[in-house]
Amino acid sequence: MFDATTQMAYIPLDDESKVKGKAAIDVLGSRLGKSGASFLQQGLILMFGNVLNAAPVVCSIYYAIAFFWLNSVQTLGGFYTEMTSDFNAPNRKDKKSR
Repeated sequence: MFDATTQMAYIPLDDESKVKGKAAIDVLGSRLGKSGASFLQQGLILMFGNVLNAAPVVCSIYYAIAFFWLNSVQTLGGFYTEMTSDFNAPNRKDKKSR
């Protein structure tokens, strides 16, 4: 489901933006996100001694990121609706001529 929704975000873009955006997200964003999360978790475990002691901090970080992600999804949804509204709008000339 994640892969399908990421591909949907590229639909209204022109060809050049699709290629550059997809490369930036797939290569840079994915790898930085995974490695950044690993380093963060490793640092928290070193600071707190074990996973159980670091769990409350991990939980609060998770909820902060989830809140930020939901806001980002809403913003992206607005942009997507705005960009695809031209495709979904009925052509007024065709309507009048019928």
